[in-house]
Amino acid sequence: MRHHSGFSLPELLVSLAVGSLAITGTLSAFAAGRAALHQAQSVNRLQERALYVLSVLEPELQLAGGYGLTVADRISTAAVGNSASGCGAGLAQNLTVAVEASTGHWPLTCAAAGGGWVAGTDVLIVRRGAIAAATPDAGRLQLLTSTATPAVSTLLANGTLPAGTVLLPGHIELHDLLVRCYYIARRADGSNNALPALRVKSLTRYAGSPAFIDTEVLPGVSGLQVLLGYQAAAGAPVHFVRGDALPAGAHAVAVQLQLQLASNRSEVGTTAADNTLHLTRSITLRNAPRT
Repeated sequence: MRHHSGFSLPELLVSLAVGSLAITGTLSAFAAGRAALHQAQSVNRLQERALYVLSVLEPELQLAGGYGLTVADRISTAAVGNSASGCGAGLAQNLTVAVEASTGHWPLTCAAAGGGWVAGTDVLIVRRGAIAAATPDAGRLQLLTSTATPAVSTLLANGTLPAGTVLLPGHIELHDLLVRCYYIARRADGSNNALPALRVKSLTRYAGSPAFIDTEVLPGVSGLQVLLGYQAAAGAPVHFVRGDALPAGAHAVAVQLQLQLASNRSEVGTTAADNTLHLTRSITLRNAPRT
């Protein structure tokens, strides 16, 4: 009579229980790993977008107030009148203020694009000259600056140099005037879920006249707060205040940007905090007048 060896019923039940526990643990570990991967991907995307925004704003602020071969208070703006006044009289001509920041209000007379400005966010206005020297261009605001003859330094809008003026690199140069107004719009271009965006109104030429055009910088930027830093006296520490709290007569020597970015999609396994990034960066203005 043959005897067959094998597992008893209790042994089989114990084996099944142990196997089930092992499978459950493996699946839980897989789910946790997948959620961690999605979280890391979401954070990485936000960090990449933040770096792009800083790569746009930081050079603008570092170069703010750089007008070629002279300083702002030696540049005459009388010849251009109210050119490029579509977003506010004097917006382009106020060269002595290289950086402005509105505090929770819309400072321009032209409308915001992208469904409108996000209430409570700030608007950053930067003025500077283009780095590269230009040639006369009618309809574009241009800075004619000189080191030897300050009287030659003027803002032009008709592309016509004063009689007898000859451009000479390093002595008499012409540079395009750049004025840019950064703000947060309610809706990014092509967005169906009301994703906000960073936009900019830029001084350029349109239909033969100076004008501001509105373009999107980056979707997913949901917050912008701007603090202006000033010195009460030479050598004093830099104090940061909101734009409307800058003391009369004080000039900003630094800017602190507070940005908030939101992901354009929510990953499975991530939280609202995973899809939002807050960033603060302080930037020194190289061309700011010193107290």
